[in-house]
Amino acid sequence: MTRIKRAAWFLLFFVLAPVALGAVEGEAPVPVTIIPKTTGFFKTNFKYMVAGGPSEEVRIPIPFYVILHPQGVVLFDSGLGEDFREQVHGWWAHRLFQLLLPYQFKKSDAAVQQLKRMGIPPEAVRVLVVSHMHLDHVGGLRDFPNATVVVSRTEWESANVGRWRARLRGVMKEQLEGIEKRLRLVDFQPGTAVGPFDASDDLFGDGSLILLPTPGHTPGHESLLVTLGSGKRVFLTGDAVWVRENYLRPAPKSWFIRHFEENCDEAWETTLKIKEFSEKNPDVLIIPGHDPHVWKELPEEMR
Repeated sequence: MTRIKRAAWFLLFFVLAPVALGAVEGEAPVPVTIIPKTTGFFKTNFKYMVAGGPSEEVRIPIPFYVILHPQGVVLFDSGLGEDFREQVHGWWAHRLFQLLLPYQFKKSDAAVQQLKRMGIPPEAVRVLVVSHMHLDHVGGLRDFPNATVVVSRTEWESANVGRWRARLRGVMKEQLEGIEKRLRLVDFQPGTAVGPFDASDDLFGDGSLILLPTPGHTPGHESLLVTLGSGKRVFLTGDAVWVRENYLRPAPKSWFIRHFEENCDEAWETTLKIKEFSEKNPDVLIIPGHDPHVWKELPEEMR
């Protein structure tokens, strides 16, 4: 879909439509579509992403996903925001961070700038689903002032601590300022299991966007199972797994990286659940959090 066509599509369904939160009566509903985007890249070695992996220098995406839905524009994660460089400037650990995980980012890579180029103003983003609160996933929260921020209660409570304690957890409180009044905190309820995942949350109540608890990398990490307009399903794992080898072999992240995860045992349990889900649902496209090889294989959009 060209930028011009996408802008026209957006204008038709989200600006001119007389029914704001759904399809116009008598017309076909807006098909659920995913458009994968990246707000830049980290440079690292593949061996850190999966235990026993080959030594290979890679550029890994810092992604966000635009989801066009009958209820409005939804984002899954927001990558690095417009003010990322200003946010990390003066941070005592910034030089160490840049040494261990060099990043390639410029302001035009920010999600808000990319959406503007697609013809979608920041005010039009209705919902922003957060997999977890690490700085490379929530950097754009403040760039979308009208979006309801959907995050698990456990994740929010673990991140909403003192500034220095938060930074030790990979959270920059500067990125979260002012979002408290537009939070929707998810409490996963028993009796809503989806496959090996013991609970879920149906974001719009139509089965198209299902949140799944995938803790371990962080205490309240969540992933998103999307059913596209075509009926095909896509599983956005967030950082529950970084690369497909994590769940296919299966193999955890490297020994070094596991020491930065909140709960290694819980993270491994989640990895095994994703493996089981993939085996029982081979038709589902699974997109790990930062897989450089899967990223190159993705189409420009999925409908």
